[in-house]
Amino acid sequence: MRRLIVSLILAAGLGSLLGLPSGQGLAPDRYYGAADNGLLIRIEEDEGRALYLQATLVDDHGRSRQLLRPLRLEPAAGDGRAYEEAGPARKSTAKVRVLFEKDDSALQWLQPAQLKTADGASVKIAGRHSLLSEASRRAAAERHFTLADKGLNEVYRRLRANMTPGDFAELRLNQLSWLKYRDHFIADGDDWDINGPGSIPFRQAQTARTLERTDFLLALERPPKGDPLLGGRYSDGIDWELRLDEIPQDGDRLFFLLQYSPSFRRGPEWPLPAAVSGIGSPGEDGRSWNLAGKPVMKNAEESESGLILAPSADRRSLTVSGTKPAPFNVKLYRTAEPAPAETPMRSLLLRLPAEIFDETTEGLDEAGKAGLARTGASGLFRLEEPAADFLRVWYPEGRVEIRRFPGSDGGAAIAVATANLRARAFGLWRIPAADEAPQPWPLERALPTLGASDFYEDPSDASAASRGLVEYRLFSGLAEVQAVWTGLNEGPEPDIDIDLAWNGVGFDILRSARPVQRHRS
Repeated sequence: MRRLIVSLILAAGLGSLLGLPSGQGLAPDRYYGAADNGLLIRIEEDEGRALYLQATLVDDHGRSRQLLRPLRLEPAAGDGRAYEEAGPARKSTAKVRVLFEKDDSALQWLQPAQLKTADGASVKIAGRHSLLSEASRRAAAERHFTLADKGLNEVYRRLRANMTPGDFAELRLNQLSWLKYRDHFIADGDDWDINGPGSIPFRQAQTARTLERTDFLLALERPPKGDPLLGGRYSDGIDWELRLDEIPQDGDRLFFLLQYSPSFRRGPEWPLPAAVSGIGSPGEDGRSWNLAGKPVMKNAEESESGLILAPSADRRSLTVSGTKPAPFNVKLYRTAEPAPAETPMRSLLLRLPAEIFDETTEGLDEAGKAGLARTGASGLFRLEEPAADFLRVWYPEGRVEIRRFPGSDGGAAIAVATANLRARAFGLWRIPAADEAPQPWPLERALPTLGASDFYEDPSDASAASRGLVEYRLFSGLAEVQAVWTGLNEGPEPDIDIDLAWNGVGFDILRSARPVQRHRS
C-alpha cells in the first residue's frame, strides 16, 4: 500500500499557485489545483499506508499561514483510491475524505465541503482538482518573488529619502549583507539538484526571506511609542535578535535575551545557534549597560557571557559587543514595541503572581519570587532557562515549569505546571498587553474537554478505566501541552497521548499513539 502525504494550500487566484519542495524518493511529488479558487494540493508518496494532510493560506505575494494542522488519514475500507480521516485528530474538524482518479490525473475532494480560516471565513474546497504542471508552479514562484522584491525596494527607497545620510549609510551596509544572505543556499548532500539555485524551493526561500526583510524595514519607519525606554525587540534583519525589558521601578534593571542564528557570513568560530538570557545593570558611563547571562540552549557554550550594550540617543538602535563565541560588534535596530509575546521569560516571572508557587513544599512570597527572577535563586529555589520561552524552577521535592505561548496579537498565554512528591498542579494565565496584569484563564474555557474515551482506541478499555482524571505536562522543546489520562481504578493502560498544540489563539487537539516515542527535553 502506498503512503501519501498531502499538503494543501489555499491561494488567492491561479497566479498564486505556489509549489512546495519536491523530493526525489520513490516517486516525485504531485500537485493538484483548481483555477477558480487557487487551491493547491501536494501529494508526496512513500512506502506505507498513512496519509497526512495539512492546510495553509497563501496570498498573491507568497505569504502563508496555517489553515489546518496535519491530520492522519488512512485508506477507506473497500476502495483503494479513497482516503479518509482515521479519527478526530482535531475535534473541531469535520471528517476528511479524498479520492484519487485511476491515472492520478485528478483528485476528488469529497468532504468537508468547506474549511474555515482562523478568523472564521469559509473557503470552498470540495470538487475535482486537476494535476498541475511544473511549469505553472514555477511561474507562480517567479511571480511571487517579483512582487516581493518590488515591495522591498519601495520601502528601501522611502528609508533612503527619510533617514539621515549617516544612518542610511549604515543601513545600506546591512542591506548588502542581507542580499548575500537571501541569495545564499547551503546544499545538503544529494538535495542540491532538488532545492538548489534554479529550483522552485530555492526561489520560494528567496521570496520568504524577502518578505521577512520587508517587515524588518517597515518596522524602521515606525517611530517608538511612549517613553524612550529600551524595552522591545531589536534585530539586524539577518541573524541577530535582542529582546529587552527595562524596569525602571525595579532599580534600573534590564532583562535581556540575545539570540543568534548562524548564517553564511560567519566563520568556523560560529558553529552553532546561541541564545543568552540574563540581567543588565547600568555602566559607569551612565549610558551603556553591562549584560551578564548564561546560555539557554544546550549546544551553546556553558560559561557566563559578558556583553556591553550601547543604545543610541533616540533608543531606535543599539550596539551589542562581546568576546564570545568570537569578538563581535553588531548594530541592531528596534523592530517591535514591548509585548508579552516578546519579553524575556524572567520579566514574565516577575509579573506573574506568587500564587503560582502555592503548590510547592515551601512556597514563595512576592519578594522571594522577585529575587528568583533577578538572581536565579531564592532560598531553596533555583531557576534554569533551557529554552527562550521556557523556565524551570527546581526545589528539593519537585519542580515548577513555566511556558510562554506567544499570541498572534502580541499577548501571551502562560502555562504553569507543578510536580512534586505529593501533588501535580496545572494552571493557565493570559497577559493581553504589556501594561496589563496577568489574568487567570480557567482550564474549562481554555482547553478542550477530555475524558477516558479520548485516550483509548478500544471503547471497552475506556469504559473499564472511566474513573480517572487528566494530567497536563509541559516540555521545554515543544509549544504544546501534553494531556495524560490517570486512572483511579484498575484498568488497562491508556494507548493514546493527546498533545494540545498552540495555534496563536488557543489549543488544538493532536493525537500520538503511546508506542510512538517523540523526543522531549
